[in-house]
Amino acid sequence: MENDDLIEEEDMFVNIVIIGVSMIMIASITIGLFAFPVPTTKTTGARSTNITEICRKTDEEKACLEAIKHVGEKGTGFDYMKAAINTTHEEFLVLNMPNPHYFKMGLTLLQEQSYRDCLQILELGKEELESLYKMANSSVNMSTMKQDDVNVINSLSAIISYQQTCYDELLQTNSYLPFQHLLKRTIKLTRMTLTIVNYFFYENPDINPKDEALDINMKMSLDLEDIRHDGYPTWMKGSSIKRKMLEGGFKQPSAVVAQDGSGQFSTITESLNACKNKSHGSCIIHVKKGIYEERVVVPKDLDHVLMYGDGPMNTIVSGINNSKIFTTSFQAATFVVMGKGFICKDMAFTAPSEIITAPALLVLSDHAAFFNCKIEGNEGTLFAVAQRQFYHDCEIHGNTDIIKGDSATIIQNSQIIVKPQSSHDSNQKEKVVSAQYKLDKYENTGFVIQNCTIIAEGGNNNSLSGTTYLGTPYKIYSTTLVMESYIGDVINEEGWCEWRDNYGTETATFLEYNNTGPGAKTGLRVSWNSYQNISEKEKVLNYTAAKFIQADQWFE
Repeated sequence: MENDDLIEEEDMFVNIVIIGVSMIMIASITIGLFAFPVPTTKTTGARSTNITEICRKTDEEKACLEAIKHVGEKGTGFDYMKAAINTTHEEFLVLNMPNPHYFKMGLTLLQEQSYRDCLQILELGKEELESLYKMANSSVNMSTMKQDDVNVINSLSAIISYQQTCYDELLQTNSYLPFQHLLKRTIKLTRMTLTIVNYFFYENPDINPKDEALDINMKMSLDLEDIRHDGYPTWMKGSSIKRKMLEGGFKQPSAVVAQDGSGQFSTITESLNACKNKSHGSCIIHVKKGIYEERVVVPKDLDHVLMYGDGPMNTIVSGINNSKIFTTSFQAATFVVMGKGFICKDMAFTAPSEIITAPALLVLSDHAAFFNCKIEGNEGTLFAVAQRQFYHDCEIHGNTDIIKGDSATIIQNSQIIVKPQSSHDSNQKEKVVSAQYKLDKYENTGFVIQNCTIIAEGGNNNSLSGTTYLGTPYKIYSTTLVMESYIGDVINEEGWCEWRDNYGTETATFLEYNNTGPGAKTGLRVSWNSYQNISEKEKVLNYTAAKFIQADQWFE
């Protein structure tokens, strides 16, 4: 079964499951709708729009009609947006409740772990949706929500990313449960909601006159940022506490981790547990020189952690090696970031060498940034799952799917180093630098590789020449831009490769701008409609850190 075929008809068994759950939900949905009644007065400037017209813009017209029909034809754009959010929220709550029945279905230990991973990842989506639900039901009109439009779009994109990551993991472990079918439905509803929100934020002529229409990408225009003499982007404020940490660390961090007994803690996990007991403010952790053989998780309820080491050659987190244990990508990852606003400098993360597909770094949180870090693995080295992320002056080593996920990620002034595939790796698929997972065209996600160096391990490694591609349409709207970078001969002259049977080659977005090096020659690049070699700077202005991920707003 195709892992992202999200529009197929459910079979008889699935319908029975969904109907059963839906019967339980009817009362709660009805209460939700009456608890937040539809306003009788229209939003200024928002004339009523035909419901059928709205739903035809989505990929799920039937589900859309069911979700917003109670609003009626006289509703405003804000009414329809709120109805879509409320419906998605109610179904998501049911999806996110652990069901003991699934553990009685003869699942393997790996399948059970996959289900538990899903619930943990979906909890992040639930929090994003709860925030949107409260915003929609406390706002009085469209303009209130539109003031925070970029964050609203980002939240819906992240919710889709979390759900799709969960869905894919269930497929990889053959955990084809009724839960997975319910998950497909909430993905559809979230995509529907994103389409409706995007339409009323940016496309509806009644709300956005043509001469004032707000396209999400055009809103993000800015000159390509310059790099200061100290190596940091110009948008980074020199007076911020995070900037000060990057420049020289702190004389008195909140916690010191050291293996020689000179700190308060001997493991990173212990220091994070201690940080959870802090009442307020950022937690600053200095991890001294050493190799830390532990799996580290920055939990979702621990935000604004600032962590720095003694350099990526000295402070190394290596994970836990155990090839005899079959585990999920989530559990095998060396370093997992779930708490928002995580900033890291001068550390290295290496994937367990005996687990080929283990990520060295797995990031699910918003506003995560890494500076002067080394990230080394094999397949899927950097799993940038969701949200807005920034990497500067880093080294990323891997052999295929080196950077993957459905986040809005910028990798800047870094080295991406392609390794040979392991002789033990039986999965000899095409080697690609990026596997971006964008599922819906209205998501704000994509990978931007700017001012980087993409080369083979060992420099001019003839055995790797032409063996790797810049990216592939892993999902139908995969988006990757490589600009102002040096591309070595490790990259195949076609530049980009198919995922399967022309999938995504007409709908994805693959861009190159102002690159150099033997692998940057574009004369023999693929001829897909999704690929473009850009010569005008104006066409890539939308993808700068200050606008694509709003880094100047959260890196303070």
